[in-house]
Amino acid sequence: MTGPQGTARGRDQMRSWVQSAGIRLMPKEAYDVPGGIVVAQEATWPGRPDFDSGAAPAKLFTTFGLRDGSICAVHRFETLEEARAFPIAA
Repeated sequence: MTGPQGTARGRDQMRSWVQSAGIRLMPKEAYDVPGGIVVAQEATWPGRPDFDSGAAPAKLFTTFGLRDGSICAVHRFETLEEARAFPIAA
């Protein structure tokens, strides 16, 4: 899993990030790419102390690498073009 805070590996790391990030992701669109999918999402951070409920959601693009029916990789990007160009290792 990669994003603005760096890279981490493993289910426990992913679980810990989901529990601590304070993020809410709303999927808006999905695109098939070789080895996985790209999901366009609106992101807010209601779990953060500096959350501004009046602020517009951020638009993010996340690639999900898929292997044997499971997610094997997650990478966050600022644009659809970056996400689609990223080689997903399947």
